Amino acid sequence: MPPLKDWLDADGSWTSTGRMPYAWQRLGDEEKTALIDSVHAAMQEQMDSMAARMQRGEGPGGPNTPTRGGGSAAPGAGGGMMIITERVEAGGRADGPVRTTTMHTPNVVKAELADVPDYRPAFGQGAVRADREGNLWIRTSTMIDGRPVYDIVNSRGELVDRVQLPRNRTIAGFGNGVVYLGVRDENGVTHLEKARIR
Repeated sequence: MPPLKDWLDADGSWTSTGRMPYAWQRLGDEEKTALIDSVHAAMQEQMDSMAARMQRGEGPGGPNTPTRGGGSAAPGAGGGMMIITERVEAGGRADGPVRTTTMHTPNVVKAELADVPDYRPAFGQGAVRADREGNLWIRTSTMIDGRPVYDIVNSRGELVDRVQLPRNRTIAGFGNGVVYLGVRDENGVTHLEKARIR
């Protein structure tokens, strides 16, 4: 059971409660390997694309980053080397001598199985929303029929309900006794729905 014990109230005061019930999801070696591979691939792609943008003269911050020139070797998957040239300003002029910099795009090191916890986290970053009655809606990592399960916790730290949103819905906000849901239709247009909490 995850120890959700410390709570910050709207008035700035802190309270502590006991543990909350939760069905932990154990990660086997197969799930850990899939997670490691997906994270490694995403991080390597991000590293390589950043170097490629700099080679094209866009710089690490995007196309508006100034004074970056071309490179002699594009980074490939798994890292590489790139030579960047840039014009050095001289006396307030942007036509000074050319400076050459060699950049190595590193290989992202894969995590080991032992680096991954044995259980999936109960919830992730940004998973908690508060309604108008002072309850917390916590989007857990539990998925049923492709939809996340929300734990609803009252102001005393007690689990009072578990709910699932209809498919393709996300919580947009709360009103008095209602929850507003964003839903995207088959044309990609997002609409707003209102549903009673009780």
